[in-house]
Amino acid sequence: MARLRFLGTTSDDGDCPTLYEVAGSTDILVQGDRVTDPEQLAQLRDVKDSETFVLVPRELLVRFSPRATAPGMVPFSEIASLFREFKHTAFRLETRRGYASDRNGPKWGRWKSGADISAEPDNAWRENVRAQTAEGKRFERVRLVDQPLTEG
Repeated sequence: MARLRFLGTTSDDGDCPTLYEVAGSTDILVQGDRVTDPEQLAQLRDVKDSETFVLVPRELLVRFSPRATAPGMVPFSEIASLFREFKHTAFRLETRRGYASDRNGPKWGRWKSGADISAEPDNAWRENVRAQTAEGKRFERVRLVDQPLTEG
């Protein structure tokens, strides 16, 4: 079975759409919402019985599709312990125009309207941040920004 390497997502909290690279090949696996609109399906050409179609935002492809062979990304599971075992401050360097924000999702809309989204359902990351900050440790973000500034 070929291993997949996570390339990126434009969604929040693990929802699709997402791009993966198939290890040992030049193939990209695309995860997205399945196309079910009969009018759209009728316009597709040369469809095999084994094929299915998904919709993904153009931004996903622009931001995360490989432009050249890149060194392997370290899976978060291999470095997650660093965010539990640090002594004082953990920095997160963000270099993308938008960072894991699903601008079409309901959470983005709630945030833009001024809602407090800090009470959203817990996940392992939020639980760890809460535990570390309770011990007096700090999480900080360093973000490179573009001009003009982007949302999110």
